[in-house]
Amino acid sequence: MRPRHAWVAAALAAAVALLDAPSSRPARAQTVTSDVAQRLEQANEAFRFQNFERTIQLLEPLVDDARIQDPRMRLTILERLGASQWFLGLYGSARRTFTALLRIEPNYPLDKLYYPPELVRFFDEHRQFLKDEGVIGRPPDVPPDPDNGPPAGRLVRTVTLRRAPLIAYFAPFGVGQFANDDRTTGTVVAVLQGIGLAVNVASYFGLQANLIPGTNQVSDRDQGQASLLEGLWWGGTAVFVGAWGYSIVDGLTNRPPARSVEERLEPFESPDEVPRELPAPGVTLRLMPGPGDLGLGVGATF
Repeated sequence: MRPRHAWVAAALAAAVALLDAPSSRPARAQTVTSDVAQRLEQANEAFRFQNFERTIQLLEPLVDDARIQDPRMRLTILERLGASQWFLGLYGSARRTFTALLRIEPNYPLDKLYYPPELVRFFDEHRQFLKDEGVIGRPPDVPPDPDNGPPAGRLVRTVTLRRAPLIAYFAPFGVGQFANDDRTTGTVVAVLQGIGLAVNVASYFGLQANLIPGTNQVSDRDQGQASLLEGLWWGGTAVFVGAWGYSIVDGLTNRPPARSVEERLEPFESPDEVPRELPAPGVTLRLMPGPGDLGLGVGATF
């Protein structure tokens, strides 16, 4: 019986060795690579036909797939995923995807002939924001963060629109300063103009009361009082006009742009706070690559 047992053991060892032989490994690796390639091909086809929901569904599992070793392939996956999220209006998700892309390749360009200018501008503005925050492009002499950059967070973007027309800056009582959100200066200008106007009006009526009825003359007895009132009238006028002129010059000089954008990162306290964005219901129009991957087209989601 022992020779038979020895033969069986030898056969099993040979079978295990055959399974682990180098000739069998490429077949398994080829199957894995083929699976990824097939998913990528399906995602590219969905993107080409502007089915961005399907593109996201196919690409999201590949973002952290360890089987993808080619850096260029990973960058392409992130590019297509971020663009699809942008086309669907998922701007927060698109920023997070583009952040992952730019951390790998800070100078990565988007093809301006393939993507619409709005998407390219969105991508370039986000790249500049990440540079300003030190997320990418960190100088060599600055040690990296222990966690490989700032923690994932919510990107808060504040867009301020200022629609005060140019004519508003010529209005009195600090309107130009209030339009510039300079409430302190606006209050000072308004108070000074109010005092100047009040003194001007009060002194004018005081002078009128001192005139001899039916004439523009002042009696000798009221000459001193009339001179004082006249001085107050000129002083009130000077204060009012001077504050008004300063208000116009200051308001126009410090007039902000009609549209300003401020972005900042607010870290999440836990992964549960990361929102899952979904397309809004109803009809949504969006810009996207045109037929044949060239030009610009318009699509709709129902």
